[in-house]
Amino acid sequence: MNVKNGVVLVESIRAERAAGSTPYDALLHATHDRIIPVAMASGTTVVGMTPLLFDSLFGGMAATIMGGLLVAALLTVLVLPVVYAVLYDIRKND
Repeated sequence: MNVKNGVVLVESIRAERAAGSTPYDALLHATHDRIIPVAMASGTTVVGMTPLLFDSLFGGMAATIMGGLLVAALLTVLVLPVVYAVLYDIRKND
């Protein structure tokens, strides 16, 4: 799920750039547009797994999956755009 979110974010940036936006504006707009879908996809899975936390057999697995989803969602929204900007040398002045 998180790999898909990352791919969709990068493709959104590319689509914005192809539509004529400056690289910096494309990066900001695409990231802003993807924040809610990424948060909702991860959030619904985390909330859905909450009852498993209290199960003696699946509690550890549920906690691991929930933590992984939360961290991956934050990395997708915060770190991926920064890494993209560094790799493609995107600056605010461009």
